[in-house]
Amino acid sequence: MDSVDLSMSVDWLQEINMLPYLIDLSLESCGLRDANLPLPSYFNLSRSLLSLNLSSNTLSPSIFSWLPNISTNLLVLQLRSCDMRGPKPDAFWNMTSLLHFDLSSNLFEGGIPKSIGNLCSLQRLDLTFNSLTQPLTDLTQNLFANCSADTLEFLNLGYNRFGGPLPDFTRFLFLNELNFNYNQLNGSSYGHPPNRHLPNLLILSLEGNRLNGNLIDSIGHLPNLEFLDVSSNKFEGVVSDLSIFSKLQYLDLSFNYLAMNLSSNWVPPFQLKTIILSSCKLGPQFPNWLQWQKKVSWLDISDNEISDFIPS
Repeated sequence: MDSVDLSMSVDWLQEINMLPYLIDLSLESCGLRDANLPLPSYFNLSRSLLSLNLSSNTLSPSIFSWLPNISTNLLVLQLRSCDMRGPKPDAFWNMTSLLHFDLSSNLFEGGIPKSIGNLCSLQRLDLTFNSLTQPLTDLTQNLFANCSADTLEFLNLGYNRFGGPLPDFTRFLFLNELNFNYNQLNGSSYGHPPNRHLPNLLILSLEGNRLNGNLIDSIGHLPNLEFLDVSSNKFEGVVSDLSIFSKLQYLDLSFNYLAMNLSSNWVPPFQLKTIILSSCKLGPQFPNWLQWQKKVSWLDISDNEISDFIPS
């Protein structure tokens, strides 16, 4: 029912609650509001609803007070562009089945609550275009504390206010393994064996933040990435090898303080479709490794102090 005008409805949640076998519900851009929303005395949707999209409405964080009541088996939750602001409530304890979670293009501040670590099936998390300022090391501690590291495929944290260095994924996952072993020794079934390299993480977007430090020291422990965008941050240092990323297809390192010092004889193990390396100090020689990229549809090597001839 996307784009159906429901702006005059004050009991839309009550009406939805009358559909106990509903599986997939999309009410995007319907003019919905949750101010003074009367809540049902009980919820019929707690087992049937698998996908809920309330994007592009005017909602508040108070929506999380009743979302757990309909989320026992919820797999997809989309709340982008809902004009929600302030800190996110710590209300994710009962949403353990979620696969896809989209809170992008809101006005959330601060950080992610610890209960997000209970989303043990999470595959996609999109928090782009908010005002989050939490240190990224704290965010990953909350997110990967229990078991999300084994399932996460898509992580988009772009265009927030994250600062500081990237977390040391190797160190964090080592501590995760120690915690798991401790739980096993004490007879607890809490948690799952961690995978040291976030094996399913394919897409990582961190663009438009205030992140700094050495990029490759942390990203180099994510060898299965296909999409990497860390543009418009404050990363620094020399990038001398990208061989770990054998599956990479999209690479954007632009507008940082990086220098690319790749050997003239280096043959990349990947085939990139998009290469954006503006202001990465590639010069003065033309980067020879580009000759091996046969699938490129977008190439940006502007502002790189290249003073060489363009090879045939």
